[in-house]
Amino acid sequence: MAMKKQASNNVFEKLGFPDNMTYGHRSSLRKECSRFLRFAYLVDFLSLEALANIYTGSVKAMIERIRDLDEGVNMDEVMNADYDDSNQAAGAGVRGQEPLFFVSIKLNDEHEIPASEIKQEEIELYDQKKSAVDEFDLLAHLELEPEKAEDEGSDMEDEEAEEVAPDPIYKKTVPNIEKFWLRMEPDQEDYIEVLMKTFSSGLENIKSFERWGKHNDLAPYAEALEEWDDIVGDTWDEPDNVKLDPKTWIQEDPLYTDQKDMVAGIINSSFSKMNTFLGRFQPILEIFWRNKQFDQQILMDERLSNPIESIGNTIRLFSHYQKMFSSQIPSTAGIGLIQLDSKSARTKIQPTPENYIKEINKFVPVVIAQRNATYQKWLKERVRELSVNVTNVSEFVQQTNFYNKTSDEFQNYRDRVDMLGQTYNVLSDYQLKVKKEDQESFKDTMGIISNLANIIQNVESAQEGNKESFKKQLNQ
Repeated sequence: MAMKKQASNNVFEKLGFPDNMTYGHRSSLRKECSRFLRFAYLVDFLSLEALANIYTGSVKAMIERIRDLDEGVNMDEVMNADYDDSNQAAGAGVRGQEPLFFVSIKLNDEHEIPASEIKQEEIELYDQKKSAVDEFDLLAHLELEPEKAEDEGSDMEDEEAEEVAPDPIYKKTVPNIEKFWLRMEPDQEDYIEVLMKTFSSGLENIKSFERWGKHNDLAPYAEALEEWDDIVGDTWDEPDNVKLDPKTWIQEDPLYTDQKDMVAGIINSSFSKMNTFLGRFQPILEIFWRNKQFDQQILMDERLSNPIESIGNTIRLFSHYQKMFSSQIPSTAGIGLIQLDSKSARTKIQPTPENYIKEINKFVPVVIAQRNATYQKWLKERVRELSVNVTNVSEFVQQTNFYNKTSDEFQNYRDRVDMLGQTYNVLSDYQLKVKKEDQESFKDTMGIISNLANIIQNVESAQEGNKESFKKQLNQ
């Protein structure tokens, strides 16, 4: 459509030319104006092409970079790396291949594990000489003997004479515990959304160049043309937005139309590797879960089967876990595209075995001291009762009753005190501390046992003589 001639004769003056130019000069000037307007459109064309290339090139470079990082990770190395404190740079990647994204691992150990996820795995009886340390199970191998009724003694002896197959022992396992207790923040949908927003923001940000074509600043060149002169475009009316928008140039490019699918594929692949890596936490979390169910009170229950071995096995197991947790729980790990940050989970889990040992060291000596005081009191009373000189029949009868009572129970108390001593030895073997006053009190108890044993022997030796002597006195 030809442009209407402007009514004003000052159009040439706006361009800096006199209004009284000859027809030839005006014709030449209009020709140059037309060429200049076509040049303005060419500039816009080249600019739009450049902006489109900048956008698609940036998107392509980003997608290729995250794809290379995702595909370039060696999962065998990551899964088998030593994550001890001194090796926490493992998996960080070489320079130029560092992860671009960061994911924090959150531990939610308060989340209740569904009953359907808890499995029962049959295990063998624990043999301290043959079994590995980690084959000892706190929930399965620490057992209490059944309570005995007073009239069950003879029946139990008959049962012991018969060979009875032990009941099977089962260990609790949670094969997928990491899926319930570990959460990734942010997750893959968050990163996909962020990348898409980044691409969209980038497209908006490159709309920073003002168009030349149909710009008001160039309107005087269009106004100088006559109706019959060539003009690019139907009109020279300035649009509402004077910024160049390259969307029309890229709207059919796969880097624009398919970019979300491309990004989602890479991010999902990377998070799939993350989920594989989280499988490394499964045995640690399962141990942590079982340990949380452990009640240390059982170690000093008087019905505990094989108490000395059980206490020693428990301390050994926690010592083993202490080393295991230190080397197998990462603080950080580079997994191709993503840098995993599990410091908070590691901080919560790693110290627990050592804390359990400290609790045992705090709890067991207190119970031993309390029992030692109880046993010592009983022993002292028996010493006092049996140390009385016998001068008459009444005193002889009383001493005989004391003697019979003491003889019936003395070996039981001696065994109990011996058990305390063995428990002290176990604590000593694992460098656990016991108060000096408790050790001294236990030594006193051992001395009292020795003294009482001698007294019992002396009373026993004098019994027959006293019996004959008082028998003669009664016959006279």
